[in-house]
Formats: sequence, C-alpha cells, structure tokens
Amino acid sequence: MSKSKTASFIHNFPLITSYKNRKELEARFNAAQQLKNVVLQEALKRADRYLQDETVKEAKRLYSKAHRTKDKNEKQQLKEKAIPLFNAARKKYQLEKYSLDSIGGQHRSNAPHLYTHIDSQTTKSICQRVMKSINGYLLGKNGRPHFAYKESIQSIESPTNGQGIIVNLEKGIVNWNACRKHLGHKSSNLILHVKFDNRNNRAADVEAHALAHRVKYCRILKKQHGRFTNYTLQVVFEGTPYERSELKEKQQQRLDCYGVDMNMHHIDLASNNDAISLPYCRSAVAHVEMEKEVKRLQRKMSRTLFLNNLDCYTTREKTKGRQTITTHQRKKGIKFPNISHNYLKLKCRKANLQRKLAAGRTDSHGYTVNQLLKVCGDLKIEKVWYRAWQCSRYGRAIGLNAPATLEAKLVRRAEQFDNNVMFVDPFKTALSQYCHRCGNKTQKKLSNRVHTCCDLNLDRDLYTALLVANTDFIGGEWLVDNDMVEQAIIEHPEKYKRK
Repeated sequence: MSKSKTASFIHNFPLITSYKNRKELEARFNAAQQLKNVVLQEALKRADRYLQDETVKEAKRLYSKAHRTKDKNEKQQLKEKAIPLFNAARKKYQLEKYSLDSIGGQHRSNAPHLYTHIDSQTTKSICQRVMKSINGYLLGKNGRPHFAYKESIQSIESPTNGQGIIVNLEKGIVNWNACRKHLGHKSSNLILHVKFDNRNNRAADVEAHALAHRVKYCRILKKQHGRFTNYTLQVVFEGTPYERSELKEKQQQRLDCYGVDMNMHHIDLASNNDAISLPYCRSAVAHVEMEKEVKRLQRKMSRTLFLNNLDCYTTREKTKGRQTITTHQRKKGIKFPNISHNYLKLKCRKANLQRKLAAGRTDSHGYTVNQLLKVCGDLKIEKVWYRAWQCSRYGRAIGLNAPATLEAKLVRRAEQFDNNVMFVDPFKTALSQYCHRCGNKTQKKLSNRVHTCCDLNLDRDLYTALLVANTDFIGGEWLVDNDMVEQAIIEHPEKYKRK
C-alpha cells in the first residue's frame, strides 16, 4: 500500500554560523560530493549493462511498436508484455528504487572521513538523488548524468526530522548527527542556530504561519554571495502556504474570466470588461543595465584568459572588406592552465550580478502574479512554445524575463484559489491572425503591433487576449464567441486600444 501524501510548503530560515561551523559545513558538503560520485560511478556501470541487455532491447521494441499502432487493445497488450521485461531487467541489474542505498552505506562505512561527516539518513537521500537521475536517463527523459565537481553540491537533506538533520524550531536549533553523539568525535555532532525575523511586517506573518505547522523534514542550502558563502535552513512544513488577506477577499468575490497572452517583454490580460498589460520585471531599466555589466565582465574575462593562455589559441587572418584582420580561436579539447587572480575576481563579480538578476526577477514575478490575482478569476492561457522563442532570435529576452516561469507561478497560484485554468492551442486557433468581424486569418509582421482589419484600431496583444477569453473547446474544435467580443469592444473601446 502506497504511503499517503499530504500538502507541503517550504520556508527558509537564515543560519547563524561561526568560522568553525562554516569550515565543518564545507567539509560535509565536500564529503557529500565524494559520496555522490562514488554511488553514481557504480550506478552508471549498472545502467550501461542494463541498456545492452537483449531483454531490454526487446522491451523497447515492443514499446515503440505500441506507440506506432492505433488500435487501443493492441497497444495495451504490447505494453503489458513490455513492462514485465523492464521490471525483470531492473531487478537483475539492481536498478530498483532502493538498490543504491546499500552501495552508499558500504562506501560510507569504509571511508572514515565520510563516516564522520555524513550520517546514514543523509546517505540515503544522496543515493535517492542519484537513483532519480539514473531513472530519468534510462527512461530517455534526461541525458547521461554527470559527476559532481568541486563545490557543485548546493543542498543536503534528511528524509525525516527524526534522524540525521534534526530541527527544533521551538529552541531555534538545528542538530546534525545527534543520533551518533556517542562517537565522541569533535565533528560528529554539529549544532547550528536559526535566525528568526523579529520585524513587524508581512515577512514576520509568513514566518509565524510556517511555525504553526508540523515539520516534515529539512535541508541545508549553500549559497554563494560573491566571495562569501551563506548557509540557509529550508524547512518543509505540512499544510498549505500563507495566503494574503486581500487576495482572499478578492478571490471570494466572483471575478471575471481573463484571457492571457504572453509576450517576450510583458504579459497582457483581457476580459469582456477590462484589459491589463504588465511588464515581467518592475525595474526593467535596472535589469538591462545589470545585463550590460554582465556582458562587459564576460568580455573582460575572455581577454584575461587569452592573454594568460596564448598557447591555447590558434591565430589566422581573414579579409573583412578592404582590411585584413587577425582572429584567435580556442583549440578544441584543451583546458586553460593559467587562471589569474584577476579572472577569479571577475568571475565572482559576474556570479554576484547574475544572482541579483535572478533574485530581482523572482521578486518581480511574485509582485506581478499578486497584482493579477486581485482582478482575475478563471484563466484561459494561450499556450506558447517558449523553447522555440529561445532557440530563435529572442533568446536574450527569454533568458532575462523568464515568461515560462511566470506562467507556471500564475497557474499554480490560481489553482490554489480553486480557479479554473484552461490552455488554448495557438496552432489550431491562430488568434493573433484572426479577425472576429470577417472571420479571416491574416499573417502579420512582428513589427505590426496594431490590429487594423475591418476598420478596427486595437492593440494586437490585448485583442488576442480578448479573443482567448472568449474561446472554448466545443464539439472537438476551438470556437470563438464573436458576438461577445464585438459587445466588449463596443462597450469599452478605449481599453483595448494601443497606449
């Protein structure tokens, strides 16, 4: 019988660490990285033997044949034949859910430095993390897992709060390896103190809401801030996250259904009574300036590497117009032997700027979602393939604004308030080309941001959002309620015009 699952949410607490605590935490994270690499090495050997097995190849042929056939009964029969073959091969090569736990426990017992710094529960979590990556590789969802390099482990967790990393929020203490205190080793037991928020603001209300719930388990996060390393306690609580009172009051009212049109730089929403257009980032100018600074640091780092490693580049001349210029290209498969201190300083500055960009983007996304939920009820979203945008000429805008992350956050928060969310297929509807008056679909240039068909002068994005709001899947096809769209434009003509 499977274990019942309960709702969970997380909350982060800063940790108060001394110099001695930071040195011990660094040693434990390095030990976790070594243990992960040892377990992953053995898991990859098993995975390679598993993939070369004839039983697995036969099961894959049955599964691919099942995907090609259109008969449902035949498809089900082929899958039923393939699943036992997969399970037998997994059992033969010890690639089941908990098969790697014994490997991690054995290596931990044989290595004194691992046994001192890593407890048994943390070892199980590391083995489960490796098994998850191997499972994705075997199913074809992910690529081949990579070994962890130095300082690449950013989090360590225990599966329960009873052993391993134990948190006591009433006393404000995190006790790691408390169950092995009898060993008497100076680093076998690590005690850290939690820092609480004593300010009288919304952050304190969120923290008080979290402290009122039961702790399921916790993890310790490692974050690099420039040249400094900060450690944070992330606690997983049982229950639902904190909800803002004003959002609760708004969502209790019957709000309009809004259509959502996602763009590269802003999000547009429209209903039959209103239209909203918000940027992804509140401080867009500051984000652009920080992005320019990151580009400048990258160029400076490239010049530093070139000047200190001239033997790693090939030089050739090429003609550009009437001039002959000299270009330098890095040799393939050669690592840079000389890394200067100036390069490391620039690398820290760039990483700090990128961290600030990510934090500002997350904050802006949360603000935008809260503003939208104050007015939105049910949502109809035009499902966009963001990866195609990123692979084309809009990679920089997608990386800077992260519209897919904002969409996922908006959907998750809307579902928390029991609002319905429906995705509209743009390939079958082509609403950005559609006109509700004449019913024709006309391709437009990307530079054309105004819909002018049938004497209409409307903002292209807001008009698309209005069409999305009045689109439904009826009788196996997507249909637009043209009468409702026309009535909304007649009653509120200024709301859908370009501003």
